[in-house]
Amino acid sequence: MWTLSNIITNIKVQGGESRRYMLDINSRDIAKFVQELISTTISWDEFSMTEALQEAFVRLDQDISSSATPSPGSNLVNYESLEQALSGCCACVAHTDGDHLHVANTGDCRAVLGQLDNENNWVAVRLSNQHNAENLTECQRIKSEHPADEQMSVIKNNRLLGQLAPLRAFGDIMYKWPVKDLKNVINILSNIGASVLIQQSLIPPKYYTPPYLTARPDIVHHKLTAKDKFLILATDGLWDMMSSQNAVKLVGAANQILSNRKIGLAHKPKDSNVTTHLIRNALGDSSSGIKHSKLSTMLQLSPSISRNYRDDISVTVLYFDTPLNI
Repeated sequence: MWTLSNIITNIKVQGGESRRYMLDINSRDIAKFVQELISTTISWDEFSMTEALQEAFVRLDQDISSSATPSPGSNLVNYESLEQALSGCCACVAHTDGDHLHVANTGDCRAVLGQLDNENNWVAVRLSNQHNAENLTECQRIKSEHPADEQMSVIKNNRLLGQLAPLRAFGDIMYKWPVKDLKNVINILSNIGASVLIQQSLIPPKYYTPPYLTARPDIVHHKLTAKDKFLILATDGLWDMMSSQNAVKLVGAANQILSNRKIGLAHKPKDSNVTTHLIRNALGDSSSGIKHSKLSTMLQLSPSISRNYRDDISVTVLYFDTPLNI
């Protein structure tokens, strides 16, 4: 069976196009956005980092959508842009300026601050709320934006319209575009050989009052102090397997070992990179510690079945310019 990716890949080969074309489109969008910002007159007294981050997220999502929109009055469409727009992506962004930390989050990623208290104990402080069905405030927000007769269908089986786990995301235009625009895409795909199943999957069940999905982020501001040592940014693949507190303890302990020569020689960590250390513990953790056989199995799962056992994991650890005091 042909999938949408198969069809689009075939078109790329036939047309001799490459990912460079997609990069050119994104580069032009970014350049245009920057030029608009430069031409905007605003004083520092009027500037809001919260508003700037929100605008950047929303504008990026709008650019993703507009680049995939078929040309008016024709069936001409950029298939690489369409592939990108039909895919979804979450984002968690941290911005630091002096002692000001802003975290912008869209989707089910998480930002966790690692603090060292007065008794040298590691404390985890969450600086973002994941946008999924466990977030009751987020569920209520979505339900409030749709009619009463959709209250049972808009969030079903802990997913948006019974399909999508993240309740906010970039792309995923099949949860944002009007029905007539999605039908236009279906007509275009039918002309290039997409299966009926692929075409039908573009319009979710009970899709009555779009948009159901947004990329607008929640913003959290935190004033950094000497207690704040690092920030962990990670996708839900990590947090599905590890608590915030455990992650902070692992990063903190790794830093303590690496910063103390005597301890380091006696307990040399397996990983010089702390993000690798987190992933190793997430995938290989067992009641008796890190189990190599489990870790090896989890890493060797084929793409066709891996999502049944683990999600993709991306981790970034940001260190602040404060002494560790250890």
